Amino acid sequence: MVSDLLWVRDMTAFSAFFLPGHVRVFAVAERDEALRWLSELPGQLAGVRLQAEDGVVVVDIGQPLRREDVDAIAAEVDGWLAEHRDLPGLALRAHGFPGWENLSGLLHHIRFVAGHQSRVARLALVFDAPGADVAARLAGTLLHPEIRHFPVAARDEAVRWAATQPVPAG
Repeated sequence: MVSDLLWVRDMTAFSAFFLPGHVRVFAVAERDEALRWLSELPGQLAGVRLQAEDGVVVVDIGQPLRREDVDAIAAEVDGWLAEHRDLPGLALRAHGFPGWENLSGLLHHIRFVAGHQSRVARLALVFDAPGADVAARLAGTLLHPEIRHFPVAARDEAVRWAATQPVPAG
């Protein structure tokens, strides 16, 4: 959306979360940037890679998650799971809590988690945000993987932790 009308910009920004596609708001002076953004869709995550020697999928997130991002993560995870019983670890790294681009991205992510959580041993959440430790502990009580939060400064430690096999309880 390219507009200088404040109410149009605000309503578009608000409704964007509920729309299935990609939506951004630009000022009229940013028209060229808007056209450039449109030509680059759908874009890619900063990086999704499998560390095959460890069985850890490392995801560097630089923007709110989109359906395409979740599909890229699923492709790496499913590639490993096609030949292995479980994925030892998944490390999600971002500079802050990335959130989701829209409701479609959130629902796609929830479906991915529901379909894969029983086959992932460890999940390292690497980002700096208020309440991240509490959110990780809460998620750990609801989901199968062992979940731990790490600050961004400890991102290498997080990947090493995700690569180690959890000690069985009992």
